[in-house]
Amino acid sequence: MMPAASIPTDKFSARWTKTQDFTAGTYRFGTVTDDGVRLWVDGRLVIDEWHGNGSTPYSADVALTAGAHTIRMEYFEDMGGAVAKLNWTQVSGGGNPPPPPPPPPGDGYAAQYWNTPGATTAPAIPTTAPTFTRIEPAIDHVWDGGSPDPSIANDHFVARWTKTHDFAGGNYTFTATADDGVRVYVDGQPVIDQWIDQPMTTYTATVPLTAGSHTLRIEYYENGGGAVAKFGIAPGGDTNPPPPPPPPPADGFAGSYWNTPGAGTAPTMPTTAPTLTRTDPKIDFVWDGGSPDPKITPDHFVARWTKTEAFEAGTYKFTTASDDGVRLWVGGKLLIDQWNDHPFTTHTATTDLTAGNHDIRLEYYENGGGAVAKFGYEKTTSAPPPPPSGFLAHYFDNMTLAGTPKLTRTDAAINFVWDSASPDPALPADKFSVRWTKTQDFAAGTYNFTLKSDDGIRFWIDDKLIVDDWTDHAMKTYNPAAILTSGSHTLTIEYYENGGGAVAIFEQK
Repeated sequence: MMPAASIPTDKFSARWTKTQDFTAGTYRFGTVTDDGVRLWVDGRLVIDEWHGNGSTPYSADVALTAGAHTIRMEYFEDMGGAVAKLNWTQVSGGGNPPPPPPPPPGDGYAAQYWNTPGATTAPAIPTTAPTFTRIEPAIDHVWDGGSPDPSIANDHFVARWTKTHDFAGGNYTFTATADDGVRVYVDGQPVIDQWIDQPMTTYTATVPLTAGSHTLRIEYYENGGGAVAKFGIAPGGDTNPPPPPPPPPADGFAGSYWNTPGAGTAPTMPTTAPTLTRTDPKIDFVWDGGSPDPKITPDHFVARWTKTEAFEAGTYKFTTASDDGVRLWVGGKLLIDQWNDHPFTTHTATTDLTAGNHDIRLEYYENGGGAVAKFGYEKTTSAPPPPPSGFLAHYFDNMTLAGTPKLTRTDAAINFVWDSASPDPALPADKFSVRWTKTQDFAAGTYNFTLKSDDGIRFWIDDKLIVDDWTDHAMKTYNPAAILTSGSHTLTIEYYENGGGAVAIFEQK
């Protein structure tokens, strides 16, 4: 749009002036512009941001005497989106108490932006260095057909904002408005997950938080057309909110099901909205050649069940029975990891639990043939096995991690240069694959990883794919970095060797 028919869409400027009566006090003047802005109060320059930028908020506090004061705002539009807004509010004096400080406080959000040319719907967050970084006081962007910065394209970009914020104990409502995809995490847990192409849409989630610091992460992607990204926090909300997916009642599991047509072995859990959601009283399914629901195909589907369960302190044995892949987390700890095609097989894991609530998450996929998913647990006097000091390794005599592992062992480190040899006499020298997993405690911070491989390699932290080069290649080196919250995180490295030299190395700093 343009201000008038006589004004061009780009390359124009404007000046607004007004004389306004004020009561005595301090006033906060706020502007939101794309591009440059200058603001004077009684001839004093209080905001001077005369440069190109995406839609960005600025503010200044000014003490005013009672009476008339002159306000002058100047603005210029360069290219792309055009936004010009001005408002003010009294923050002290005049008998009016100051409003509560809006989140976030002045330190703002650490913002990272990447160009993703050629990306399709629901792109992955890149593992490369950001194209552009800055600190933003708020996430309140209406770029329309523009972009956050001249270094960022108008379409096909992604952004991530992070911040550690102090909260008083209580319920908080998080609001995200986006065109296109948006995800909101609190302490690493998704509370809003709408990673889809969409027109401008607003989502809310109410979350109970303990008093203290909590880490916020907001992710966004723009595919094409209009671009909007907004985020806010407000105290209060329903004391029993239904965050996505909604928590199940005490007697059941929250079940989410997705069709995955064309997926191969070990499909990735979708980030799109489930095809079917429901509450399953228990996980005890023998679908054989059928499916969980008419909406779900008999083959090629995945499911996730979640539940918060109260436990007495003690040792518990967890059991799954599945055909095909299954993974089980209890309290964020990966206990069973059999994410591979296999016939009906029972897996068990034993762990100690403290008294109180623990989260259970079971993931399952069906590739073809029979379909079985069962889960249960019992208290036991058998002590859990000591945690391995290294990586739990599953070796397969094929390149697709398919079937039952040919060899299972603990590898103290992933530092192998097999060349033309094999990892073990039970395995061929070529055409084998390996999956290594390890759950490790981390302090909050940024971690650098190094991977070297010949041939294919994949690396996950928890459910997030960090490196994905599942191709034949000579030895290559990868140096991803990741921001981790404090606590336990699961590292998974998958590797295959086709022919020639064989190298698999993993290091963390």
